[in-house]
Amino acid sequence: MMERFQFRRSEHHVTFCAFDILYYDQDSVMYLPLIERKELLKRILPQHPHAAYVQHIVGRGLDYFALVKEKGLEGIVLKKSKSLYNADARSKNWLKVINYQYEPVYFTEIQKNEFGVLLSFENGSPAGLMEFMKPADRMELYSRYRDHISLLLSETKNKRTR
Repeated sequence: MMERFQFRRSEHHVTFCAFDILYYDQDSVMYLPLIERKELLKRILPQHPHAAYVQHIVGRGLDYFALVKEKGLEGIVLKKSKSLYNADARSKNWLKVINYQYEPVYFTEIQKNEFGVLLSFENGSPAGLMEFMKPADRMELYSRYRDHISLLLSETKNKRTR
């Protein structure tokens, strides 16, 4: 994706993927059940090479999730077809099922102003930014970080005096 946005002309095309619709003709359609909103979306989404209606599967959630895991994908969202869209709160009618995948990462930098830890994979490539941590865990991280930096400074000082 980064390659796509670094150049004005690119062979990497972007496709708008639509899976729900909340407004139509400036009116809210959130009061409609999900399945009716999806039917409306499918009916009005323009036929365009860079727009796609996201298909849904009814039933067989366990089989679908097994396929998602097999392909190494992020996960699925299970939604009740008659559920309404609630803009103000999370719904119990929608359940995000994550295919957790684990890989060792290293803390490579701690941000000073706003909490965040830059992470890297073993090969040194960026793994992302960890921004959420329980306050107690954050305090422990800072403590260990200070201890580690103190140890490194001490070792560096000892090497210089030799």
